[in-house]
Amino acid sequence: MEPIPNNPAGRIHLLMINAKALANQTTGQQFPILLDYPPNDTIAMHRRFAAVLNEIDEAEHLLKNFDPQLHAMFMGDRQSVVNFFSVGINPSVDWNQYKTQHLREEALRTLQFCSLALSRMSPERETTAEALADFEKKLNDLYSYVAESDLDPALKGRILGGLNDIRNSIHEYRIVGLKALEKAVAAFGVEVHSTEESGSVTSPSWPDIYDKLSTFVDGATKGFALWEKIRPLREMVKQFLLPTS
Repeated sequence: MEPIPNNPAGRIHLLMINAKALANQTTGQQFPILLDYPPNDTIAMHRRFAAVLNEIDEAEHLLKNFDPQLHAMFMGDRQSVVNFFSVGINPSVDWNQYKTQHLREEALRTLQFCSLALSRMSPERETTAEALADFEKKLNDLYSYVAESDLDPALKGRILGGLNDIRNSIHEYRIVGLKALEKAVAAFGVEVHSTEESGSVTSPSWPDIYDKLSTFVDGATKGFALWEKIRPLREMVKQFLLPTS
């Protein structure tokens, strides 16, 4: 995987450059490759396209605050970029024809200029493909462990759902950077620690599972520098669950 840019304009630019390099087949076959989702998973498909459109909005917001001139340039090509990632939900369009109609070189140049500016003015934290792959392997091992445990089905479902959210955020890194991972890990950490603090779990395996879940969250927090988001949420949970008398 090529390095992912550290700003929304750069990530959208890279997606469109990669789209330009793809050839033949249909939109239904090429967009899953481009945005990293299973071809028949309509939920993941809509989630990925929504993430792209949110990043376009984020780029617009940042440029408006940092560079009015670049913001005006961006707005001149914004709709063509939106169209490329909106019309593509139709899965049956010939890919080459789709690119010819919706992928404009002017928009690519504008996104490149905007990316260069934002990489200096508002750089985001970055990670590597290797770090994400290693993290996903740990997640898959943990998922299997919890799935095979004796936890109450409702609690097991919540934990597995949280792990699935984290897995989705890993595959959205090329679109949104670490933002989705930060939110997913934070929400999962709150779920895990609030469950422990409540003292409501009676399963004999819970202490061991909780230890593994906490280690996983702490590893993600430190490995991807997510502590800013997760620490205040964890403290909020502790305060909420403190005895009132």
